[in-house]
Amino acid sequence: MTKPVAPPVPVEHHDMPAIWGQLLLLIAGGLSLPAARRLLPEPRPSLWWLKMMTRRDADLARQYRAAQKLRADALADEIAAIADEPIPDGLHGSDAGAWVQLQRLQVDSKKWLACKFYPRQYGDRVEVEVTQQISITEALEQARGRVLDGLVT
Repeated sequence: MTKPVAPPVPVEHHDMPAIWGQLLLLIAGGLSLPAARRLLPEPRPSLWWLKMMTRRDADLARQYRAAQKLRADALADEIAAIADEPIPDGLHGSDAGAWVQLQRLQVDSKKWLACKFYPRQYGDRVEVEVTQQISITEALEQARGRVLDGLVT
């Protein structure tokens, strides 16, 4: 008969600044929230509890989004390193092809994650920002003037 496992001890609210500081640094360095959480000392906050905290605390949510952007940058660095890696010596034919496919899978996975964490920087959608203002009435008057000039000449 197995001994029942005690439920995890909940982390007290006053411990959260230290825990979040550690978590955010690990996430910014490229780790996922679950992977970063596994590196925390016991007792670890549950993933559900951490997600609820980011929903309730706007400043914490902003810090988490900033860490995710930094994680996207770390993933982009990893993508570049993977893409620059030469085929290992001794791999030929189908073995070399399998290695290339593995590298492609790693790049595609990391690229997808980077797009989700920082879509403005790494997403496929192009955003155009227009800073010049145009007066529609002035543009119509200018067009009307060009038409009238064409009729007169």
